[in-house]
Amino acid sequence: MAATDILSALIPSSPGLLPYWLLITSFLSILNFIACYTSPPFFLRTYSNPFPNSPPPKPTTRSSQKSSTSASESTVLPARIFGTWTLLACILRTYAAYALDHTDIYAITLSTYLIALGHFTSEWLIYGTMTLKGGLAPPLFFSTTTTLWMLSQWGTY
Repeated sequence: MAATDILSALIPSSPGLLPYWLLITSFLSILNFIACYTSPPFFLRTYSNPFPNSPPPKPTTRSSQKSSTSASESTVLPARIFGTWTLLACILRTYAAYALDHTDIYAITLSTYLIALGHFTSEWLIYGTMTLKGGLAPPLFFSTTTTLWMLSQWGTY
């Protein structure tokens, strides 16, 4: 198989830019997935205030060091859960880039962006765990842009 055959197989057959946009967001999702598993502090930067209702830290003593270590280690689990969700969404979005003419796939893919938009918006406006300066801007941009784009293109493919 020639290199041109491989490249042409990778190019989505659907017209327009939406399939390419879905591939771009899928690629970025893979990077986010890797970061969630390999660098949980990267994940925590997005959530600039991950514990908005928690009491201020107590003075460090030998006994409190043990409990605070457990609390900080528990933040690794949400990072991995978020990474797993991101990978699942990435798979759906990549598949959709090549199958936009399937209404069910289109709807499921749109729902991944709606869920992401709802999650990021609620964390920002309701729970106060995210701020625009703290890493909310990129995921909010991608989820909003793609949701609006896919809604505007409903029935086109």
